Amino acid sequence: MSKIYSLGSLMMLFLVVSCTHKKDIEPDSPLSKDTLCNPNVVYFVNDIQPILNTSCAYSGCHDVITHADGVDLSSYNKVISTGEVKAGDPDDSELYEKIEKGKMPPSGPLAAIQQQKIYDWIKQGAKNNECVQACDTINVSYSAIIKTIMDNNCMGCHSGTTPAGGISISNYIEVKTIAQNGSLLGTVEHKAGFSPMPKGMTKLSACNISQLKVWINEGMQNN
Repeated sequence: MSKIYSLGSLMMLFLVVSCTHKKDIEPDSPLSKDTLCNPNVVYFVNDIQPILNTSCAYSGCHDVITHADGVDLSSYNKVISTGEVKAGDPDDSELYEKIEKGKMPPSGPLAAIQQQKIYDWIKQGAKNNECVQACDTINVSYSAIIKTIMDNNCMGCHSGTTPAGGISISNYIEVKTIAQNGSLLGTVEHKAGFSPMPKGMTKLSACNISQLKVWINEGMQNN
């Protein structure tokens, strides 16, 4: 026997299918914190906001005051609303589309690893999340800790064909070079005679600076 659907039933079915395609993000989403950092999760506070701060959310671009083209990337809720982020769907999110096509930032495309983090964060639901755990200054390796610090906080300016100040930190040798000549600690600690980094931002966390010191003091190994 063939089934006959009423107009109301068909409309309800259409709404159900449509709603399962994309997920809207609630405005003013509260920050959720994990007491341990899951290596398979991309965290907005730990991973995404630092990238946006150094690459996009600065004076003259997408900060609170300038908000070029109406886009403000200085906070989670502004990133979601003005960046037109669709949770679970990076390819339909204006923020990722601009970055992936190289239209943002104007200084040049983000490093592939940064683009991938933004893609994965949106794919995982574009959550307002953070992980907070004890600062590890014992097992400080380049691959697990130092590279992550540099990728999240410095790579946006110091990579590509025209890195800021002519200083590139896109690989181990380049990071080791600025560590050996003292400019790495000088800049992140905002010492006199050095240009404070990240540019226009507050210092790196005390934990990150401590980890950089440990790595340098232990011989700057490529481990």
